[in-house]
Amino acid sequence: MSFYVYRQPTYVRGVSTLHRALYPARIEQGFFDHFPGTSLDSRWASVTASSGTVAVANSVVSCTGASIGDASYFYHTTPIKKTDTGLWTFCGNAVTSGGSARRLLTVRDTTTPQTALTWDSDAAMKLRFDLSLDTGTYYGLCHYIDTGSTRQSWNSSAQTWGTQSAAQVTENRVGIDNYIEFGLELDGANLRFRMMCWTVQAPSTSYTFQQGGRRLMQLTDWVDWSSVLSGQDNMYLQFGNVFTSFHYGDFDTEWVRYEDGSRREGWINGQEGTAYYQITHVHTFGDVWLPQDRTTLAIDKAAPTAWDDNRVKDPMCVKDGSDYRIFYAGNNNTTFKIGVATATDPDSAPTKDGGNPIVSPPSGYTDLFSPYVIKDIVEPDSNKLWKMLCHGFKTTGGETNILYFTAPSYNGTWTYSGSPVLSEGGASSVDEEGVNNPVIYWDSIGGQWVVFFAQKRLDPTTSQTIEDTSWATGSTLDNLTKSNTTLFTWNTNGQEVLTANLSGNIVTIADEAGFTVDSLIFISEDDVSQNYGISRIRKVTSGQLELYHELEGFTSGNSATIVQADRQHGQYLKHVEKVGNEYRFFGTLYRTYSHVSSYSGFSETSSIWTHSGPTVIGTTPVLEDLLYPNAATDYFGHERSHENIGVATLPLNRVIIPRNSIQVNQAVNRASTY
Repeated sequence: MSFYVYRQPTYVRGVSTLHRALYPARIEQGFFDHFPGTSLDSRWASVTASSGTVAVANSVVSCTGASIGDASYFYHTTPIKKTDTGLWTFCGNAVTSGGSARRLLTVRDTTTPQTALTWDSDAAMKLRFDLSLDTGTYYGLCHYIDTGSTRQSWNSSAQTWGTQSAAQVTENRVGIDNYIEFGLELDGANLRFRMMCWTVQAPSTSYTFQQGGRRLMQLTDWVDWSSVLSGQDNMYLQFGNVFTSFHYGDFDTEWVRYEDGSRREGWINGQEGTAYYQITHVHTFGDVWLPQDRTTLAIDKAAPTAWDDNRVKDPMCVKDGSDYRIFYAGNNNTTFKIGVATATDPDSAPTKDGGNPIVSPPSGYTDLFSPYVIKDIVEPDSNKLWKMLCHGFKTTGGETNILYFTAPSYNGTWTYSGSPVLSEGGASSVDEEGVNNPVIYWDSIGGQWVVFFAQKRLDPTTSQTIEDTSWATGSTLDNLTKSNTTLFTWNTNGQEVLTANLSGNIVTIADEAGFTVDSLIFISEDDVSQNYGISRIRKVTSGQLELYHELEGFTSGNSATIVQADRQHGQYLKHVEKVGNEYRFFGTLYRTYSHVSSYSGFSETSSIWTHSGPTVIGTTPVLEDLLYPNAATDYFGHERSHENIGVATLPLNRVIIPRNSIQVNQAVNRASTY
């Protein structure tokens, strides 16, 4: 099965920069719009009434109005239908206060302004995302109108639809002029939808973990379109104030994304506080990964006395016929080993194999982690049809090595090659503490295996561990040669001590060099790993950074330090693929302050890096800022960590393409991604 993603040009604020390939027309409606220029393009139309205005400037669409009657909004000219499948995401804010609620996004079956005295009485209204005022603070809310013309609001405390109440909005606080992200997922096959909200967990005046940003704070239950007020065949997404009977202040829309590619499956591990790791199922239609639901665990730790009764992590999946083979690491609080579980439906719970663990540490090693498995269908030796790389900790010294196993079947019997295929380097080398987290890629242009891995060392200045990604190549997986080259180039700037206390969304620093618009940032002022703040940069000016949303309690007296995401040295890959002209690297970023003495920030989140070079190696990938994290932490059990996406892949059909036929490679080796 071929997989394609349509990706529209990505826009840096105010500048159109095309670094995406365009893909087949069958999914050509997908797009990402950061609103460059001074006007809306042809996919949008605007509506105003009285003195309302819609204007585009600084990569923002501003909808303004001074008083009642001043409708001002814009809408997507292609209506959505209940048979559509895909994901809409939107980032916007309420620039000024106005009333008890702020209607940021509405879904209606007309494009004309609403004149009804209450929005519940508007027969055109179907869905609504807004900010609701409670005890002086705004919170993000999701609503729909049912067949009885009654508003149903999502209660994030009770996790159910019902009448709006103050109890449902206690967590996802949104200050005025703070950006919030909403999402609408459409499931056309089942004629249903669900709504979601990403924001900051209620910041307070104190400096605590509660400010961990861009968290999925609301994820509603699915709603059948048959439960919604009639008229869903042609519905329009409308941003801004559609009302002439109310005045709700001014609105800014930062960007809109629509993804409608073939649904892809993945599995990811997360962690809540100091609790054990667990594995959940996620899916995507392009770039943003969503959990199956709020609570379902795909693979959990087993009952006491089992080999994996303590924790499970590091999932990796091969789609084998109609079955999903999910490989993972598990332990019993003593030894990590490798197991496998099978699902025939990705939304159903996988069944752990009765022969688990399928791989145990060989002599000289104590634990095994991060299995990367391929089914190599052109392998002539049937006993090596299945190939696995993982990393193990040496019994003596504790360094990590990459080990190679082969088997005739997914569940064994797995045979160890007899010695590590990649080992730690010598003293003071870039991998003196070991190599880990392997990812296998077949380079059809070079006709060779490329194995990406993390190289681990101690920073001599901070005595903290640093990990950078490198690669090795070879004609076989048991005969690899290290490149001794790092894949990523880290930002040498993008780190500053605050020169003034931070209470809001303006960060004052001495030097803004290296900080870039839309990049994720971390702020910490101590070595408590759970205490830090996260936001995103909206604007860079001399000596100041404007954030997407406010953070509180950071002080210059404690030398609070801001670090941009591409400044840290803690990255390893989980998957590599080629789609069209673009190579895509799925990774995990962590060790946020590994290069800074006396600071800490425990953040494990998934990222995507890309490049459009001629081959998989030789060109430096760039972090996709607005897609980091592409699988956000959430409020349902993965507040601290959401990492290690195991993307479902198909069996690998190795081919070799002459270097003068590089374009042919566009259709080959998308990492056989499903």
